[in-house]
Amino acid sequence: METIQLKERPFKISGKIKIDTYRAGTHNLLAPYYTQIRALKTEMLASPVTMRSFYERRISQLMSVIEQVQSAGFIRTAVECHNLVMDSPNYGIDLIIQRMVGMNTYSLNILYGEIGTGATAPTLTDTALTTPTNRAAVGFQQDYGSTDAVFQFFFSDSQLANETYYEFGTFVDGTTTIGTGQLFNHALFSPAYAKVAGQDTTIQVDFSFANS
Repeated sequence: METIQLKERPFKISGKIKIDTYRAGTHNLLAPYYTQIRALKTEMLASPVTMRSFYERRISQLMSVIEQVQSAGFIRTAVECHNLVMDSPNYGIDLIIQRMVGMNTYSLNILYGEIGTGATAPTLTDTALTTPTNRAAVGFQQDYGSTDAVFQFFFSDSQLANETYYEFGTFVDGTTTIGTGQLFNHALFSPAYAKVAGQDTTIQVDFSFANS
């Protein structure tokens, strides 16, 4: 009997980080809409499948309003660069593997993002940012298609000091305390992000999963 050998296709996680700036106060205008979307998604998961189209339609309507508000307050895209997913025990890729084999110490839910002023190049074994300054909970998250996960973190003008930032990372689990949780990715901004007065900051982190 002939043995058929299948060629393996390597699995890859990649992604990028984008920083968009908006006129101060834009995030406050958007907050109620994001709160409604989170509530609708929770209700949708607990509702019959026959109700799914109702929730999807309502979420789509809210997203349209969000896009209008964002468009009115948008200033510029300040940074767009790649990120590095960690690859060491209990961090990054290993958290995915643990969940697959039934090790549920960590939830794998990305809950927080941190920005910082450290300019050291990230490595696969990082466990924290170099010099973290601010932490934010996930403001918005989306399952985009079947290959991408999108997360957004919001820093209002008053929350983020006017200085130059070089790094960002996301964390699985943890609390509002800086440094808690398991670092999932770590990016070095290129170019650096110079925060100025009168601007809200949105940081979007995209993860793409593909067989390549």
